[in-house]
Amino acid sequence: MDRIKYYAEEGVLTSNISFQESELLKTLNVEQIHTNENNVIDKILEIFQSALQDFEKEGGLEDRDTLCDIIEALNKRKEAIQSITNDVLKRREDCCCN
Repeated sequence: MDRIKYYAEEGVLTSNISFQESELLKTLNVEQIHTNENNVIDKILEIFQSALQDFEKEGGLEDRDTLCDIIEALNKRKEAIQSITNDVLKRREDCCCN
């Protein structure tokens, strides 16, 4: 959980996600967010969105806003990685076909 503290407060997450999600979060390598290795962004997004659903039921406006910002940033990161990957694949294809 120490690795995820950069992204959200531990107490905010653990009180709003299931035990299984909490255990999964402990095993995820946050450093892989930069490359989305092992689809870590999708896994973290699922956990954060689960926590966000609980916030919508219980309140906690500041924490909810923080989670929304994190989710938005992770989605943008994922899109950027996909865009770069598609660019690289297209360039490879262009080089191989010419």
